Amino acid sequence: MSNVNDKNWINWNTATYWEKQRAINRDRRRRWSAWQNEDRREVELCKGVSIDETVYDISENRYYTLILKGIIVYMITAGGIGCYLTALDVEFNQIIFNIIILITAVICAVLYHSWRSENLGYLGFFAVYASAMILFKDYINSGFYAVLNDTIDRASIYFDTEGLQYYNERISNRYVAVTVAACILGIAMNVLLNNYILRNARYLVAIFLSISINVICFYMQNEPDTIYSILVLTGLFMTFILKGGRHYKLSRRDHVFERKKTGLSYALDYRTLWQGMVVAFAVVLAVVGIMSTVYNKTTYDYEQLPSDKKSVTREVFQNFIMLGFFGIIDYYPSNGGLATGELGGVSSIRLDYQTDITVLYTPYSMDMLYIRNFTGGWYMPYENKWETLIVHGDSDNPNVDIYTPNYSNEVKALSDAYKEKDEYSARAYVTITNVEAPAMPYQPYYSDGERKPVFARQSTTYTVYPRFAESTVKVPETDINPAYLDVPERNKAVIDAFIEEAGFTDGTPMEIAQQIKDYYQENIPYTIRPGATPWREDFVNYFLTDNRKGYCAHFASAATLIFREMGVPARYCEGYAISFSQMATNGEIVEGEEYSNHYDGYNPLGETALVRVDATDADAHAWVEIYDGDRGWVVVEVTPSSGLEEEEEEESFWDNFNNLFGDGSEDLAERDSDDNGGGLSISGADRVMGIVAYVVIGILILGILGYILIKLLPEIRYHIAYKKAGPSDKLILKYSRCVKKKKRKDREFRKMMNYTDQMGYLLSTQVKDMERMIDILERAGFSNHEISDEEYTFADGIVDSVFKKK
Repeated sequence: MSNVNDKNWINWNTATYWEKQRAINRDRRRRWSAWQNEDRREVELCKGVSIDETVYDISENRYYTLILKGIIVYMITAGGIGCYLTALDVEFNQIIFNIIILITAVICAVLYHSWRSENLGYLGFFAVYASAMILFKDYINSGFYAVLNDTIDRASIYFDTEGLQYYNERISNRYVAVTVAACILGIAMNVLLNNYILRNARYLVAIFLSISINVICFYMQNEPDTIYSILVLTGLFMTFILKGGRHYKLSRRDHVFERKKTGLSYALDYRTLWQGMVVAFAVVLAVVGIMSTVYNKTTYDYEQLPSDKKSVTREVFQNFIMLGFFGIIDYYPSNGGLATGELGGVSSIRLDYQTDITVLYTPYSMDMLYIRNFTGGWYMPYENKWETLIVHGDSDNPNVDIYTPNYSNEVKALSDAYKEKDEYSARAYVTITNVEAPAMPYQPYYSDGERKPVFARQSTTYTVYPRFAESTVKVPETDINPAYLDVPERNKAVIDAFIEEAGFTDGTPMEIAQQIKDYYQENIPYTIRPGATPWREDFVNYFLTDNRKGYCAHFASAATLIFREMGVPARYCEGYAISFSQMATNGEIVEGEEYSNHYDGYNPLGETALVRVDATDADAHAWVEIYDGDRGWVVVEVTPSSGLEEEEEEESFWDNFNNLFGDGSEDLAERDSDDNGGGLSISGADRVMGIVAYVVIGILILGILGYILIKLLPEIRYHIAYKKAGPSDKLILKYSRCVKKKKRKDREFRKMMNYTDQMGYLLSTQVKDMERMIDILERAGFSNHEISDEEYTFADGIVDSVFKKK
């Protein structure tokens, strides 16, 4: 052992150290003894003047005080939530909401009466609360989303904004769902506020919890119902009064006065608290009434001037609403969920609808216009990404890396057809301008020109040779890189099982494509909120087996591997897809431009005009290219129509939470109340949790009923016996009951075993009354003769005076 360790060992064993530890332990025992045995010493005010110890007998039923404090908490909770919901005109059952919030607020407050009730009671309370969260998870989810959707509706009106993200409400009865969600949130607020208000009267915490949720309403100038405004203001005012009066400390005894280190301290009694609440309510009511009359909302709106501070924050607040309340869960910026082959990180696509690129061209087809910026060759399983295929040089340029793909064969065949004036050939000029997109190549199909990045605020013009359905131009066969037929071993089993399950059969590439598209459309819904791929899961495998829902990147990635497994060369592509309807609706005709300067050749639409159309992140898309022996590489669209999105289920809070940490979300079945007769349907693991929750609730209910029965039964027996008894038995019944209660609080009194000792302890300064009381008690307890009514009245008065709390 080193010298340092020797010194430490000596320090730990010195007499001084252990003496300090013994002093600390003695102080702990003294404090615990002081808590168990109340310090009732007289409080000296000055020399010769002191407060008698009888001041400690001034007491009250502390339950009343706790109940009133619970009502204060109820005012803050119900007022804060009620203000938000009524300001947005959200419909919910206000009677049930207020009853539940009031009852739970009072229960939480009453549990603080003793250490035992607080520690054991809150365990039971949280068990019931957790069970309710599990049982009503769908309703809580849907109710919360209903409130968010109403908030978004108000924001869209206030900001005059379209294209905001809405959340799917799983439960069709939003009235019930909002009520359940509001109650669950209110109970959680009750727990927090009871802790802060009962112990320390922290009004700043109360203000934050009740007012912060209403900032959105205040910002958008939505007015809540008056009753909830009065409730929350009264609750906050009372909390401020408690803090200012410094009579808020939580007491475990029923005394109005308690001895503290500094002397005698006034705690709080329910009468004073009740009077303060009445005064606070009256003041708030008067202020609100006067303000509503003199300076009402109409006057306010008329005199309201534009705020410079509000104009500065307007854009930030608007972006927050536009991005959605769960935008922070996405790992990537607003890009339509696409990130140059990176997959799996997007839980919920968020769109900003701002222009990314601008396309200037003459429309020549009603088909989708695809602008490609990324082509994936190798799929990296469990890394969840596509990599561009790179060929390191060729015979002509051995020192140059060629980033495939190139479309030289297709472009050459179509350009030759145009030069030869083929009936169904044409040449067009397409200009791509990068507005706010990443610096990447943005190239239309069958275009001649170098594939190079287009930087922000720059434009590139491509010569395009469109391919029409009527065209019979054949593309010379070319060698296919083996990568475009590669299916990773870790995906093969899942792909093969999916092909077998879907019943895909061999055929031409386009026939296989149609089979895949039809199966997707009928069986796997499109959604922009698929949930992030869980940690250590493969993007394609998870999509085809567990999740069974997704957006374009899911469908295109899986289809690419399916094509390859069925012998069709395929590759994954990303870019922008602009529909003809979007061009016709949002496109802007460029005046003063000659059609012939921008297009020449066959055009099934006839002579069109030069059109400028903006593409946003909502137009970002992923698709598949497959190789056809006659036409070369062609685009295949397999993503289902987005109309299915309206039928999809919204992710739950638990799903989002799990995805945030890389955990998986379960594939929930439809659990709408309309489908199950209005009952609760819990699937999978939720059924087990539901059964457990029912069992826990049942046990708790039985325990509560048993506790109530145990407490009430002796009271019932006592009152029945007391009503039937004569004077002697009535006196003994009442006296025995009071003695039992006295012994619980007074250790010294526990040593008194007979009437003489007990009366001597209680009436030591009143000898005559003591002697007569002992005589009456002994005759009432042991004699066959009843005591007289006058003796009973005397003894009953003594019992009340020495046992009852004044």
